Amino acid sequence: MAATRQGGQDASPGKGRSFEYPKLHSFPPFFTLQPNPTTLSSQLSAWENLILSHSRHHRYHFLDISPTSSASETSRQLFRNERIARELRPQDVRTVLDHLVKNGNAAWEVSGRILDHPPSSSKQAGKDLSSVGGSSSTSRQRAVIYWRKPFEWADLIYEWVTSTGQNKSIMTLFELTEGDMVQGTEFYNLPIPILRKALQILSQQGKAQIFTGAEDGEGEGVKFV
Repeated sequence: MAATRQGGQDASPGKGRSFEYPKLHSFPPFFTLQPNPTTLSSQLSAWENLILSHSRHHRYHFLDISPTSSASETSRQLFRNERIARELRPQDVRTVLDHLVKNGNAAWEVSGRILDHPPSSSKQAGKDLSSVGGSSSTSRQRAVIYWRKPFEWADLIYEWVTSTGQNKSIMTLFELTEGDMVQGTEFYNLPIPILRKALQILSQQGKAQIFTGAEDGEGEGVKFV
């Protein structure tokens, strides 16, 4: 995300308006997870609301914990405030994102796969993550942020399908996210993992048939019914 922090705002070139951070973002204790359970619960909810509004404003879908990640600049801007010299530690960022996952507002992405359900325990987390080639501590590095839930993307896609007469047509995933026909739609440039989740919902509703292909979406398609 190309954005520059300016005091209590993110400058957002091309959008015509800046993101306004809440006052809590200038409160030093906000960047240290609190030991009191009641205070911590409120703090996690505040971080959750901030992440959802920030990602919705800038229209990004992933947050990375690793400082070497190509998308880490988004995290650095969101999880720190240079003006007060405070930053949320990576392990605390993971705790915050676990909170979003628990509430269905995010999901961990491991090896290009979105984990379907939040683990019920740390033991279950280890099982889920080991099944896709990682451990609970090393693999929870990237989260998909659901500022719009997969079922909402599914509804938007099918509304477009019916309004443009694409019923019974076959489209590749590339055409659905980057094709000329979808330019200007809300789901233009939607990441493939999220698109897959939305199409799976349409398939379960009997509105689409999915044809498998490569992991990057090449050769993968869908027939709308």
